[in-house]
Amino acid sequence: MRLHLAGQDCEIAQHIDALRESEHQFRTLADNMSQLAWTASPRGQAHWYNERWYAYTGTSLEAMKALGWRSLLHPEHRERVLARLQYCFSTGSIWEDTFPLRGKDGAFNWFLSRALPMRDAQGHITHWLGTHTDITAQVSAEEALRELNESLELRVAERTRELATANELLQAEIVERAMAEEVLRHAQKMDAIGQLTGGIVHDFNNVLSGVMGALDMIRLRVAAGRVEEVDRYLDAATSSANRAAALTRRLLTFARRQSLNVTTVDINHMVRSMEELLRGTVGARAQLHIELEEGLN
Repeated sequence: MRLHLAGQDCEIAQHIDALRESEHQFRTLADNMSQLAWTASPRGQAHWYNERWYAYTGTSLEAMKALGWRSLLHPEHRERVLARLQYCFSTGSIWEDTFPLRGKDGAFNWFLSRALPMRDAQGHITHWLGTHTDITAQVSAEEALRELNESLELRVAERTRELATANELLQAEIVERAMAEEVLRHAQKMDAIGQLTGGIVHDFNNVLSGVMGALDMIRLRVAAGRVEEVDRYLDAATSSANRAAALTRRLLTFARRQSLNVTTVDINHMVRSMEELLRGTVGARAQLHIELEEGLN
């Protein structure tokens, strides 16, 4: 019996030594990892922290047991983090959260925190293993990117407003230029009308001379009793009056910017009809010689 008990004691001692060695290896590994780490009882009471935890927070195991995490959590995240952590402890759910932890220098770094329930063969939770990975650089980069995006959005909005303002100014300038061009066209038209005045007066004088000459010839023929010759001079006077009316229409058309009504004129016939009238107008002191070119119609 004593031999049997001695064998059992030796086996238990070996098992205890193996557990101690395993725990030593785990703690050595945990103390040298880059993350903050801790273990807790099935109900969530933390009973061990690795050296990284103490180095960052400046606390001790006794201080953590007395104060807990509340003293290390940022006030804006404290209640939310503790409520979520307690919920996972009570339900056995994996815990994962992101929040800032206060360091020994008083500054807050951001951490991605996780806790896994470690279970035995029967599925019972034996303890919790938690880790905290510093993601301050990532959070800072995301914040910088967000600020950059906001800055870009503001710059785009400002540029859009500038373009809209420039477009409004451009449209106003286009309208102003169109008005100026209209004023210029009107001035040019009036200038052209002024330049045409001399020629128009000359044309009207010629037309009126034709009418007056035809009337003089009619009066002479009537006085001489040669009434049968009156019709040709009436035709000449009518032709001159029609030319005056056509000249007036062309002037109105130009003033109103309407399209001209182009017609074919037989120039030779017009000259022939005016020959006798012209001879009577120039009188005997001048010699009138008319040369007609065929095809002028």
